[in-house]
Amino acid sequence: MTENPGLANPLAGSLRDAAVGMVALWRSETPPGDPTSPDGAYNLACLYASRHDLEGLAPPGSKQGADDETAVRLLEVAVLDDDLATWMTSDPQLAKFRTRTPFRRRFLPEPRTDFFGLPPVAPFATALKTSDYASVERLAALPETGAPLGPVMPLAPHARASVVGLAKLAQSLRPLPALASYRVEVLHALCDLGVTTPSQMAGLSRPAATAVRGAVVRAVNDRVRPPMGQDEAVRPGDLSAWWYSVV
Repeated sequence: MTENPGLANPLAGSLRDAAVGMVALWRSETPPGDPTSPDGAYNLACLYASRHDLEGLAPPGSKQGADDETAVRLLEVAVLDDDLATWMTSDPQLAKFRTRTPFRRRFLPEPRTDFFGLPPVAPFATALKTSDYASVERLAALPETGAPLGPVMPLAPHARASVVGLAKLAQSLRPLPALASYRVEVLHALCDLGVTTPSQMAGLSRPAATAVRGAVVRAVNDRVRPPMGQDEAVRPGDLSAWWYSVV
């Protein structure tokens, strides 16, 4: 069947004009938009954050690092709108930007610090905090079986070992400058993988241990902001050095 050129061509022309207009906008050194309103700031941020993702879109001489910092400043205005703050975390146009350091350092949360919020510990947090074992130090000093916690956790013999094991791991992370601030995040990631005690770490095969370490590094770095001067919150070499000191 022959297409009606009177219907097809205007549509094709409109799409072509729109595409040309978008490329011109990306390549503009001073793109239009209101940077003082959340909506305007968000649209401008998306432009600066993504125009280096495809070759030829950014203006000649522009630098991705500078554009990323501009995008961060604009997003700081945009996130005053709760809907935009939520959309920013899943907007496909910002997918690559969310992996880069300027975004992660500004918008990812600080690391969690509450040992008693760890999933194996949280159900018993109140009982532990009102017992003789109200600190990580006291818990870490117990035998790994956790037998002395019987009166505090009478119906959870298996959980006792996890609580004590996690406390021992937390204490082993505390003296390490590269990991101390992220120790609870590291433990959350290990819990998600079903590893809660030093003996479980030691019992993993070499390939399994390598996989667990890699998963922990990815989980922590995907969730929390890195410190100043680093691109990662937890570096693989630092985690491996700690791991081998434990096992």
